[in-house]
Amino acid sequence: FTSTREVLGMGARKKNPECAIRLNFLNQASSCVLEKVPGGAGKVLAAVMGHHMVMVGRKSQIRLGKEIKRRICKGCHGVLLAGKSAEVKIAGPSKEKTIRVCCDICSTEKRFLLEEKKEAKKRASNK
Repeated sequence: FTSTREVLGMGARKKNPECAIRLNFLNQASSCVLEKVPGGAGKVLAAVMGHHMVMVGRKSQIRLGKEIKRRICKGCHGVLLAGKSAEVKIAGPSKEKTIRVCCDICSTEKRFLLEEKKEAKKRASNK
């Protein structure tokens, strides 16, 4: 279950609660479809729901949360789950390890730093 606060982001005020509920439903439904429906049909159906989620967020001007953004492919808008719809690898030098997520449907690759940069941590602790 994803809360509306997570969908909206941390400091956002509620612009349209109906859209936040719809985004929450689409997020849950796409994950459930990906797990339950076998084969490529589940991946494509989850990608369609992901695309609807992105379009509803754009139209209602609601920012999706960081975790939700990381779960959606930028190419096909499919849900990225390790082993089901994406390949996950850890790469890079020891100080800057990155997580590489490659979508099975469109082969789009996303990269995330494994740890936040030290400067960002210092700024957060000073506030």
